[in-house]
Amino acid sequence: MDVSFKHIYMQNISPKLMGIDLFLKTNDAPYDPIEVALILGMPTQEITDIMKEHSIATITLVDFFTIVSHASSYICRLIQRQWKYALSPTYTPEMIAYIYELSLQKVQDAFQTLGKCYIAPDEIMDVFTHIPTTILVFGN
Repeated sequence: MDVSFKHIYMQNISPKLMGIDLFLKTNDAPYDPIEVALILGMPTQEITDIMKEHSIATITLVDFFTIVSHASSYICRLIQRQWKYALSPTYTPEMIAYIYELSLQKVQDAFQTLGKCYIAPDEIMDVFTHIPTTILVFGN
């Protein structure tokens, strides 16, 4: 079954990003490593390993982002790739494909459909709408 990447983004990625945002806005540091592991979708052991490696005794707000920058979970890797372009005012197909681990050809096709060479951040959902993604559905 094919759906747009926008559907995948809205169902899987956006809730994780909003959960991280909500966690940071509603909890005071120091943060509980178990809660950080849960919100970042990673094993607690990986959190403690990163804490040891970076001499983090308790997780402050800055330490939270240090953990994100070294963690291996899908959402952390996505954030790490996004940070590489934090100062860029626009996105190219290559950037979008890299950040979201999408087929460059599919992203280029979406840009072409929209008649764009680059997009502003507020246009990203328009691009996602035009990127077909196959979802495997298993029967009983």
